[in-house]
Amino acid sequence: MKELLTILLSVATVQAQVGKVNPRAHYLVQKLQPADAILDSESRQSIDALEKQLREGTTNVIAQLAGSSIFLSLPGFEGSIVSANQARVIVQEFFGRRAMRGFEFTQRGLSNGNPFATGRMTAVFRGEMESYQVYVAFTRVDRRIILSQLNIY
Repeated sequence: MKELLTILLSVATVQAQVGKVNPRAHYLVQKLQPADAILDSESRQSIDALEKQLREGTTNVIAQLAGSSIFLSLPGFEGSIVSANQARVIVQEFFGRRAMRGFEFTQRGLSNGNPFATGRMTAVFRGEMESYQVYVAFTRVDRRIILSQLNIY
């Protein structure tokens, strides 16, 4: 797969240089391009910091990354807009009842120009191993990347 992507990127680059762009090659390059090539460094750093904290079951970075408010949804808490500090406390309470076993963002990218990431979290809750899907979305505000949504379901 990596070799195919390299070939497609090379072909698309040459085509762009000579002014001829194959729409199919361009589409594939956009779809197959690694997220690190799409995301800017601030977006990557924000997603990496959040991933590390979620893996550790800590929440300090949520209040740092979020603006004044964030949309939060997780088991036991119906989705709503809360302050960044409220989100940190609610997510910390969620982690306090579970023993984290693993977390990793498996996909990172852009949606309408805004960074997002999604991944799988595993934790032990009441003696049972549970698996959760995690989705985070960021918004650009005044040239800053702000955590605007955190869903755990």
